[in-house]
Amino acid sequence: MLEIGGEQLTGLAPEGYCVPKGRDKEASDLLATGDTQNFTLIMLIRCDRQNHPQGFGADYFLIKAASETIDVVMERAEFLKLMEA
Repeated sequence: MLEIGGEQLTGLAPEGYCVPKGRDKEASDLLATGDTQNFTLIMLIRCDRQNHPQGFGADYFLIKAASETIDVVMERAEFLKLMEA
């Protein structure tokens, strides 16, 4: 699940990827705070690396938005047309 502008969205994660939990969530939040120019909307890690003693590794999936555009409002159809490219 993802929340943008107070709206909760659901969708399918790529096969084999999960939302970080526990210690992995703390690490992913720390990683996100290091990127001051972007807002991390969602981070997914490989499910087989969940709570791995050596961390979740370098194979992860991010969806980010530029901080300066996070408050941009547009219609769904316009957004989908932009995403086609």
